[in-house]
Amino acid sequence: MMILQSHKVRSKAPVAPSEKPAEVEPLKPRRGRPPGSAAEAEEKIHYPSVCGVDLAKFWKVPTPLRNRLASAFARTLGDLLSAFQEFYDAEKPDLISVLCNRLPLTVSALGRAIVSEILSEERGHLGQHIRCDREGCTGTLDYQGDVKKNIKTKMGEITVARSYYHGACGHSVCPLDVRLGLSDSHSALPDLLELITMMTTTLSYPEAVAFIDKAIGVPISLRYAEAVTATDADYVERKLQQEVDEMMRNPSQAAARNGELEEGVVLVSSDGGFCKVRDHSEPTHEFKMVCFGSLEVESSRQSDDPEKYSRMFRLERKCYVGRLAGPDEVFQHAQAEFFRRGYHKVKTIHGVADGASWCLPRIAGLAQEDQEVSLVLDWWHAKERVSAATKLAFPADAEVAGQRARAIADQLWESRNAQFFESLSRLRDDALAHKAEIQDHIDYFARRRHLLRYKECRTRNLPIGSGVIEGGIRFLGKDRLDRTGMSWNIRGADGMLGLRCARYSGRLDELYRTRDLERKARYETAQRLWLSAA
Repeated sequence: MMILQSHKVRSKAPVAPSEKPAEVEPLKPRRGRPPGSAAEAEEKIHYPSVCGVDLAKFWKVPTPLRNRLASAFARTLGDLLSAFQEFYDAEKPDLISVLCNRLPLTVSALGRAIVSEILSEERGHLGQHIRCDREGCTGTLDYQGDVKKNIKTKMGEITVARSYYHGACGHSVCPLDVRLGLSDSHSALPDLLELITMMTTTLSYPEAVAFIDKAIGVPISLRYAEAVTATDADYVERKLQQEVDEMMRNPSQAAARNGELEEGVVLVSSDGGFCKVRDHSEPTHEFKMVCFGSLEVESSRQSDDPEKYSRMFRLERKCYVGRLAGPDEVFQHAQAEFFRRGYHKVKTIHGVADGASWCLPRIAGLAQEDQEVSLVLDWWHAKERVSAATKLAFPADAEVAGQRARAIADQLWESRNAQFFESLSRLRDDALAHKAEIQDHIDYFARRRHLLRYKECRTRNLPIGSGVIEGGIRFLGKDRLDRTGMSWNIRGADGMLGLRCARYSGRLDELYRTRDLERKARYETAQRLWLSAA
């Protein structure tokens, strides 16, 4: 026994330290409360089991977290049983009210409690000092305490206290925000942000906001929904532009293929549409779209009837590329996606489009060495031209105009091109007026004579109609961009069209997964820098 100067009695003299230095443990992220806090004291398990589940088996889960989760489950179970008690006590029990109101609210409250407890435990505390991770900065950031932040989740908004660090260099960081990918403008978990974008690319902004509020009970503003969508649109555009830039830097590598060409046909079609814009010299602005995919033929549905012929084709792995931009830029993106999907390894490229000068020539430009290129003028567009010419020749007699149109269209259908042009010339000569307009139609077909290959295409089981791109223009473009009373700025419309094309081409989920991996890698890199200050 010995008496210290502090007048405390020690029953045993202190043991001299060993001469061998203790081994230094590798750096690990510090969790829990800062050193010296009361929360670091050993906490007892208040709930040995919940609903028959032995909590002692989950010893890796921190004891405070186990206690708080068990408490939340017990509280929720009590709320549910209380709701059922009221239901069975009522004279006229309202089953719909329990199932549609009370039960979802109780389960959502449990979800919020679980998320809150997990984030309270994993709040990003890495010690009292961390190194600044800003590029070019070698300063140290000091722990300043916990700062609360509201975070939106699919189960509602929660408030979480995160560890906050600030240094003399003027920089600050909350590691938990970096880990979750939170920003000042979008303080929400990634799954909610993806849900918002999915709804805004499907419905108008007011409809999307109302739907989200009704479906999951998470109120958001129109401005918030627009900001989230714009952020995702910028990310998608940036990643797709990176693919284009990589292709332009090394086109031979992008077009490289091993072995011979694969048997098959890639169908490519392109067209344009219009939407109302505010920041343009004209009240409307054209968007351009390219669609392609692997062509499949259903032989059981073969028919030589123009109305039924197109039904025998099916397009697999369908892909859309759309922009409010010039044709060269649109087809650069189409070329990058063309390479990415491996269509440059397929034997035949078959292009179908109307007579716009920017469509079919650029479709042919997608083909690589040794690929066969087959181009045809859209049958329905050609047929409409013939009908318009006959109506000009016989404006007062619709029956005669219809008969002449069917006869001339039959010649075109059988690719009797010499008779076809002869019939058009006779139509012009028989017309009492509008001879110049009819001659314009004749010149239109003459410039595209090499595209009037309808019988050859039918013989080879190749489509002659551009319905796939017409459907894309209507569904992807006009159904979202050209609604009644809707007006866009060009950047917003371009971003929305890019998101819709990426989503319905199967690329949006892939890009989201890439972003999750990038977020994780960014956090791990920053974490190594933060902990290097220890």
